[in-house]
Parts: sequence; C-alpha cells; structure tokens
Amino acid sequence: MNLRIETGPVEDLSEYSHVPMRFLVTSRLDISALRRGEFVEIPVSPWLKDYDLLEPIATLDERFDTRFWGRLMAYRTENNVLVGGCIVVWKWGSEMLEDREDLAILWDIRVRSEFQSQGIGRQLFAAAMEWARERDCTELRVETQDVNVPALQFYTAMGCRLLSVQELAYVGMDEAKIIFTIPV
Repeated sequence: MNLRIETGPVEDLSEYSHVPMRFLVTSRLDISALRRGEFVEIPVSPWLKDYDLLEPIATLDERFDTRFWGRLMAYRTENNVLVGGCIVVWKWGSEMLEDREDLAILWDIRVRSEFQSQGIGRQLFAAAMEWARERDCTELRVETQDVNVPALQFYTAMGCRLLSVQELAYVGMDEAKIIFTIPV
C-alpha cells in the first residue's frame, strides 16, 4: 500500500484519535519464559482491551508537556484516508528516558483494523526510528503489556530486544509492563 506519512507536533489529536487502539485479548505471555527469551502464550478468557478508554489519546497534550513530542500520521495515498499513526516522545520526564536526551519512546502506534497486516505498522515504526535519529537519539524504547501478544510479536519482528519486565506494574490491573529497546 502506498502511504504518505506526515509528521507534526502533538497538538490537535482529534483526527488521530479516530484510529482506535483496541484489540481482543485471547492470551498473554508467560513472563518466566519471556525472561528466558521464549514466547509462550497462555490462553485466557477473551476480553477487549481498549487503550483509549483507559487513557484517551485525544487529551494527551492536556495531561503532558508534549512540546518535544512528534505525531506521525499515515494516509493512504489513493484516497487520503488516515490508516494509522504513532506518537514519539523525546526530552520528557518519563522514567523510561532516564533523563537522557539520546533516548526516545514510541508512546503509541496504531493502525485501523481493516488495514492491519499490510505493512503500515512497519512503515510507521521506521518513520518513528527516523524521527528519533533526526534528534540525535541513539535508542528507541517501547512499552507494552504481557496481554498484548500481537504488539510483543511485532516489536520482536522489528528487531527490538527485551529491556525489562515489571509484573503488576499498573494499579488495579493484572498486567506486566514490558519494555523493549532498539538502537536507532
């Protein structure tokens, strides 16, 4: 698919927020196996995880200082339809940045469900890497959870390596925080 990726500031996320960030959870990763470098899925009763219900993306710039963040939006060139996007964080006080200006975080990446598995996520990931490289970053980090098996598989396929696992990292949620890293 031919895409046009536009880069801009994280100011108006109204259009961006029309790309949903939800998926059906049917398994989670075995944390012990993951620490050994193995992907072992544990089946669970299916449930829908909707990131935008937990933290609405449209209010991101109201909740954080986003002046150093970047918003990348992917449009299908044939009809100018927004098919996905990502947000990259730089120079912000997140613990993942360790007060270093050579680190960036892929905060959010999303692709409309009807356009998934067409290489859009790969192109957005590459654009996020380039965005970080342009700011002299040496490393990109990504956070996800053990219940987001498709994301874990995607980041591994993109060449990311496991940096850390923190079990029960989210208040009120039985999920582990998993952080990947990749040199840019």
